[in-house]
Amino acid sequence: MKLSRSTFYAWLKRPVKPVDKCLIELQRKARDIFRESRESLGYRMLAAQL
Repeated sequence: MKLSRSTFYAWLKRPVKPVDKCLIELQRKARDIFRESRESLGYRMLAAQL
């Protein structure tokens, strides 16, 4: 990727969208449930527990 350094840092400083915050929280919950199951749950059981 070719972009200027200032573009990259401007992107880092942008505010996080509410949708992004929601997705991040969902990913954290999914990861925690998966680890608590000793990494044995499939996607169906994981989705059911979310």
